[in-house]
Amino acid sequence: MSKLGFFERYQAGAYVPVWRELIARGSEVRDEPLRSEAISVCEEIVRRAQLNLRILHARLLELGYEFADPENSLVDAPPNAEADIETVERELGMLPLIARKWYATLASVNFCQSEKQRVFWQEVHPPAGPDIFGLGSHPVLIFQSLSSCRQQLQQMTIERQEHVRQMKEKVLERPYETNRVGHFLPLGGCASNCEPKGFWLPCEAVDGVIYDDGDGDTYFVDELRLAFRWGGFPFWQWGLKKPDFYSPYEYRPNFEKLLPLLKEGFVEL
Repeated sequence: MSKLGFFERYQAGAYVPVWRELIARGSEVRDEPLRSEAISVCEEIVRRAQLNLRILHARLLELGYEFADPENSLVDAPPNAEADIETVERELGMLPLIARKWYATLASVNFCQSEKQRVFWQEVHPPAGPDIFGLGSHPVLIFQSLSSCRQQLQQMTIERQEHVRQMKEKVLERPYETNRVGHFLPLGGCASNCEPKGFWLPCEAVDGVIYDDGDGDTYFVDELRLAFRWGGFPFWQWGLKKPDFYSPYEYRPNFEKLLPLLKEGFVEL
C-alpha cells in the first residue's frame, strides 16, 4: 500500500502531527512536490476555521453578544486580496503559507465584546448579569486586516523612533528589536506579557510563531486550535478550574453553561 501524503493524512484526522511535520520542514514547503501538499493542507485548515468562525459568530448573535466592532467582526477577503498580500510581501517579506491563504480568504476577524457587556467599574467581585456578559474578556480571535496591520506597524515604528530619541540609545527588547533582520507584522491583540501578536517576516515556512508569553512558541494555527477548543474564548477555561476566578473590573460569564453551546458544530483543525 502506498504511503499517504500530508493532505491525505490530514483529512484522515492526523491534524496536529501533519502540521508539526510541515513546520519542521521549514522552507522546503516552498518547493515542489511538498509545496502543493502544504498549500492543500493550508486551504483545508482555513476552510475549517472559516466554518467554525461563521458558526460561532451566528451563535453569539443569537445569544445577544454585542461585538465591539461589528463591521469588522467577520469579513470575507475582497476581490483584490491577492494584490494586498503581494504588497505586504514586497514591503515586509514573505508571509508563511498559512497566512497567505488566511488573508486570501478572510479580511478581518474581531470577536471583541462591547464594553457595556464586558466591563463594570466597581472594585468588587463581578455582579450578577446575563450569561453572556464578560465572555469577551481577553479575546484571542483578533486578526485585523492587512491594511490595519500596516497601520499598526507604522505607529509602532513611530513610537520606537520616539523612544530611541528620548533615551538616546537603541531599543533592544521585543517587539521593537532594531537589530533583528526582517519586519514585524502585528496581527492585532496582545499576549499575556503585553507584547503584540504577529509574524516576524520574511517567513518561508508553512506557519510562524506569533508570540511567546513564557510558555513556549505559539504558532498561528496553535492559536486557532486553542480558541476553538474553548468555544472561541480560552481565557475562561480558568473559570471552570477555579470557581472564584474572575477578571478585575469585568463581568464573569456563565462559561460552564455557554461552552457546549458555543462549540456545537465545530470541526477540528
